[in-house]
Amino acid sequence: MRWQSLPLVIGFAVLALIVGSRAMLVEEQRANRVAAREAIEYQELLSGLLSLAQDAESGQRGYLLTGERSYLEPYRRAVGAIPGQLARINSLTAPDDELVQQINHIKDALSQKQAELAETIALYDQGNATKALDLVRSGQGKAAMDEIRTSMNTVRRISAAAVAAREDHTDQLEAWLRIGSLAALLAIFLLAAYAIRESRRRFREVAVAQDELMRKNVALGNEIETREKAESQIRQMQKWRRSVNSQAV
Repeated sequence: MRWQSLPLVIGFAVLALIVGSRAMLVEEQRANRVAAREAIEYQELLSGLLSLAQDAESGQRGYLLTGERSYLEPYRRAVGAIPGQLARINSLTAPDDELVQQINHIKDALSQKQAELAETIALYDQGNATKALDLVRSGQGKAAMDEIRTSMNTVRRISAAAVAAREDHTDQLEAWLRIGSLAALLAIFLLAAYAIRESRRRFREVAVAQDELMRKNVALGNEIETREKAESQIRQMQKWRRSVNSQAV
């Protein structure tokens, strides 16, 4: 009986393995979607940080060219928003050495750019517009902005590569699971065929055994009937002999 139920047990085990693997695949796909959303949010935060730096630069340039304090409003808003934007970026930055290194480059370049902006505005406020413009023309601020853009592009490539790697791993897992599922279904089919063949063989054996038992029962019944007839005849002969002997006396 244990051997007879073995194919059924194996079939259920294979089905459980397929269902479990499918559940793992679904969970990994869900994790990939979450990672993709986080990557998009991360890129939006970086783009927002670059926009704030550009707004600050635009406000500074407008002020240096016109001397109107109203042009500093974008600069003030950007300077006030940059710390919060950096905090959100830090909260989503993965503990990856290469990624952290690029974010640190962005922070350093952004600090240099803010220092350059603040210094030129201070020089202009002090009446030294020529020195302020010379500082702008020196390229110090442009170099800082170029560093920010370069590091951001590197971060984008790293994030995109990480998402692509996760998707490739999921695709490979799905391909192996597809092959495994087909192989498992084939194995279940073969097990079912084996179980059916064994059941039919055992059924034939039982039928043959039943026929043999019935034949033996019939033979035994005939033998018993023959013996009973023989014993009845012997008893009749014994009665006849006793009757003959009694008449002779």
